[in-house]
Amino acid sequence: MGLALLPTIVSTATLAIASRNIGATKASVLGVFEPITAIIVGTLMFGEPLTTNIIVGISIAMVAVTFMITVTKR
Repeated sequence: MGLALLPTIVSTATLAIASRNIGATKASVLGVFEPITAIIVGTLMFGEPLTTNIIVGISIAMVAVTFMITVTKR
């Protein structure tokens, strides 16, 4: 329960702060990196396997975020 509740509270609070400081669009783009962070923590701390499919998925997400940041001129 603690592993689910505390990260949810921290994530929601930091998203609200980020939205105020950098704007909702940029904060939502940065939110794409949250699952990537979870995968990295799971692999390093809990010994979860890092498969080729996961690496390809991370790469696609990072390319998409980079594309959105560079193409969007807002």
